[in-house]
Amino acid sequence: MFLSDIDLKKAAKAFISIFVPLLFGMIVWRTVGICYETNDDVIITKILSGIAAGQPDPHTIYQNYLLALPLHFLYRISANVPWYGGLLILCHVIMYASLFQSIWSNAKTLLEHALFGGIVCCFAVGNYYMTAALQFTSTAALLAAAGYCCLFLNRRFKTGLSLFFGFELMAYLIRSQSMLMIQPFGCATGLALYLVCDGGQIRTRCKRAIAMVSAVFVVIAIGYTGSLMGYHGEEWSTYFRFNESLTKLTDYYGCPPYEDVKDILDQYGIHRPSMRHFVVTPLWTMK
Repeated sequence: MFLSDIDLKKAAKAFISIFVPLLFGMIVWRTVGICYETNDDVIITKILSGIAAGQPDPHTIYQNYLLALPLHFLYRISANVPWYGGLLILCHVIMYASLFQSIWSNAKTLLEHALFGGIVCCFAVGNYYMTAALQFTSTAALLAAAGYCCLFLNRRFKTGLSLFFGFELMAYLIRSQSMLMIQPFGCATGLALYLVCDGGQIRTRCKRAIAMVSAVFVVIAIGYTGSLMGYHGEEWSTYFRFNESLTKLTDYYGCPPYEDVKDILDQYGIHRPSMRHFVVTPLWTMK
């Protein structure tokens, strides 16, 4: 049975939407290479793979437990495969492919397809550095922003909402703070679009606005449940207090004098002799 012209067009668009992001990633890899931007991702990889603790551990602190748990199982299968880095790259590929599909849902002519596709390509080139220098925080922010783009650009609201939910959830699991940082601007834009600018019926517009906001709250609820599953009990509460004070201290250049940060240390019951625990060893000196 032969495919119809419509089916062929859909297949061609699906192929291009996947091929172009893969080609872009290959160009980035061949020209400048792909690496981690900061030591944070290196340390996360060491925790997940078992290099840090002797065996794979899903408690990476920065990633949600619901994401880290399956990743650490993959590292148990093979610690030589860069599962975590591969996940970040896969997120970039799926993000650009979804943007192609969403914006092309509004195109009718070949010229419109070319122009709309060019917009996505310009967006990818603008994020060239964030593809070459992978970082979980920037990846989560891109996913959260892409979720809103798919929601607003896709002509089929249910499809756009599904992509929106998926991207926001993945962004929250990768780095919740980055995802939450995008929400005020994204929600405000969505409410303005659906309640003010959209020319449809008021009932339909209200339903879409409620669906968008509800999706965000469901994502946060799922992520919060994951955090409770992975991090609960007095030991983790003590660690988070310690880690918060460490984070505030290391915002300084080097290790600050005790007198300069005494007011911060007093909040966490840390005295002068304990300052030695806050001396951070550079990653490149670790064995």
